[in-house]
Amino acid sequence: MNSTARPLATSPAQRIACGALLAIAGLGLVPQSACAQAITIAPPRAVEAVYDARIRTDFEFRSQDGQQESDLYNYFSGGAHNLANGWLDLYMSGMTFQDLSRSPDSSSLATNMFAGLDDASGARDVRLFQLYADLHDPAGNMHLYAGRQYLDVADYILVDGGQLLLFENKQLGGRLFYGKPVSFYTSREDDTAYGLSLVGRPWDGNRTRLTYAHVSSNLGTNDANYYIDSQQNFSATVRGRIQASMLNDKFRMARGDCYYFAPDGKTDAYIGASHWGTYDAATLAYSPLYEVLGRQAPYSYAYARVSREVFPHVAVSPGVSLRQSDSSSQPYNNQDYRDYDLTLTYEPIQALSASISGHYWDVSDSRFVGFSGELRYRYSRLLDVSAGTSYVQYSYETYSDISYVSDGFGGLVATDGLATGRESPNAYTYFLRARWKVSRHLTLRVEGEVEQDSTASSPGYRTRASIEASL
Repeated sequence: MNSTARPLATSPAQRIACGALLAIAGLGLVPQSACAQAITIAPPRAVEAVYDARIRTDFEFRSQDGQQESDLYNYFSGGAHNLANGWLDLYMSGMTFQDLSRSPDSSSLATNMFAGLDDASGARDVRLFQLYADLHDPAGNMHLYAGRQYLDVADYILVDGGQLLLFENKQLGGRLFYGKPVSFYTSREDDTAYGLSLVGRPWDGNRTRLTYAHVSSNLGTNDANYYIDSQQNFSATVRGRIQASMLNDKFRMARGDCYYFAPDGKTDAYIGASHWGTYDAATLAYSPLYEVLGRQAPYSYAYARVSREVFPHVAVSPGVSLRQSDSSSQPYNNQDYRDYDLTLTYEPIQALSASISGHYWDVSDSRFVGFSGELRYRYSRLLDVSAGTSYVQYSYETYSDISYVSDGFGGLVATDGLATGRESPNAYTYFLRARWKVSRHLTLRVEGEVEQDSTASSPGYRTRASIEASL
């Protein structure tokens, strides 16, 4: 008996899929045998996670006029990258501090010349600078930062909060941010910071960012900052940048900078200027030193520097910076100055260099000069040793809260006013620094400094040693 082959039974969905594949195969996009074979889709390529960690321990000792201070610092940072197959990064950084020379209640901060903000917060302290997660797509077009982080587009305010970044690496993008400002010295639990930022490339070589940031304090005060930052590459050797901001609808600052790098690598030039308005911030985020310095009067600042190789192995670098206040009043926190400096560097071989520098300062009614020299030796990237000395002759004024005048009868009468005196000491400093990269994961550093001031009864000493380990 003859038998006839029966066609394979298929469902309507299978017939449609097979017909579609045959149509595509007719265009030469897939083999015609695809209908008869199983369709295999390759799984996404796995991304390997990467981990890094770094810890550095610094011991510092200082001594001057019978007073001593020794501190221990631990700096740590680490991260995990490409978690969740490339979708998640984690990052952390912070420090611990311990005053080894005293306990918080054993010495008066008013009489300790080495006292600082670290001492005011106690003999021991732990500070977490950053601890955040970065959830992003593999292409890097979208990021969600959540945790403790710096708002780099809003004056680097440290917050516990989040940022949502969208297409900042494209022609036009931006971000939203919100958080609670963090301070290690004051209480700011109820402060809030939020805002938005837009960034784009309106033409070739340009990148411009517009930012609005709002900070409200627990005292009911607010700061609103409007900020523009535009960077322009004019050519492969010339770059420029302008910045400006308004704080609380008043002019805060404007600045411009320009940089030049010669193609032959023998000349660099930098020039810039800025003007600051009346700095009248209402929150600690924008004026952390307001209670110390008081209200800042408007002033202008400018600088210029050129570095040029004038002879083989010899480079010269002159520079100037100046500050000019808009006010004729010159209190201690609002003084004009001019600073001129010149550095000469001799580098006969790549491993050895020597430099000498001179400074001339003109500060209000005071003028002083300074000189320094340094000799440096480098062996590959394993060893770096430098030694040097400096001299400075400076002047400063002493203040008294009470003035005394003669009463005409041989006595003195206290009056309101401010009596001043002037001191002009000489200071010599000698230093030695060394860095030794023991291995890929271990680095040792040590530095020492001796300062002899003509107004001090004994030299001042400072030593610092550190050990750094990394993964």
